Amino acid sequence: MRIYSLAWALLLAAATAFGQGAPVQPVAPTQQNRAEGRPDGQTEVPPANTIDGAPDAADLAPTIVLEKALTAESPQRFAERLAAMFGAEVRLPRAATKDLSLPAGKWTATELLDQLARRTDTAWRQVFVFGTLPKGVPLPKPRLASVGNLRPQLYQRSFRKAVRELSRDAGCAVVLPKELPPGRFSLYSLQPVPVERALQELGAQAKLAVWPVVLFETEAERGEDVLRAETTARLTEEDKDRTALISWLEDTYGAHPYSDEFPWQNLELDGVGPAAQAALDLSREEFEQLVNQLQLTALTMAELRQRGEAGEILPGG
Repeated sequence: MRIYSLAWALLLAAATAFGQGAPVQPVAPTQQNRAEGRPDGQTEVPPANTIDGAPDAADLAPTIVLEKALTAESPQRFAERLAAMFGAEVRLPRAATKDLSLPAGKWTATELLDQLARRTDTAWRQVFVFGTLPKGVPLPKPRLASVGNLRPQLYQRSFRKAVRELSRDAGCAVVLPKELPPGRFSLYSLQPVPVERALQELGAQAKLAVWPVVLFETEAERGEDVLRAETTARLTEEDKDRTALISWLEDTYGAHPYSDEFPWQNLELDGVGPAAQAALDLSREEFEQLVNQLQLTALTMAELRQRGEAGEILPGG
């Protein structure tokens, strides 16, 4: 899916830049500090605006005044006019008709997008795109409602895992650049902040821009094949993490986690967790969930072995 186009570049060049907020301090939540709501190494709760200057929800959804009905001679031109109005690229369904229009009046972006969705028998959603822009081309300020709030709790994650965690918590799709930035990234806030602000802060650390794209999709375009592909991608990622953790535990303890020799009874998550999380790029939640899955499988296989029903233990499985 080609998100960035020449027409969109011209729109960006004519728009104003996003305001920059204060950088987020890299902090590591520990068990005690997590329970007390503060990052590692601090004896007092930091200010509620660790991510400073978070925009109010009302600022992200200003009123849009249409003095007259919005029309265009073609779907492409109509999408360009919508993009100029919303400050975000708009992609209409492939089967969009030529008689697209929106009525005059005072509206929010959400109201206008909902009207257009009903007229085209589609559903719309925001997708966030990370990438680089041509030098001197600023990002416009979107006039879209926020997709929601979240409280980022990221510490020393790869860019891919950091984005995955934010998108999972926000319930929105994010498009990654072809070349992922190296290094580890941290993002922390004691208060809920708009998803857009969290993504912007993460992008600033990675020296990447992030912008919203509004997608209109028919039921067929957003059908079972798409959902199946997204589910498969998520499960594949979980399988990779599980296999990596199995190998790490086997290397660390000298026994396969599914074997009778593995010391599950002596495994302390608080002790082994930080090292495993750092080595495998896992959050604490992901690590504990995977360990629980492995232990349950190990107990099941031990029971089957006692009954003589277990087959060969497959490495990494």
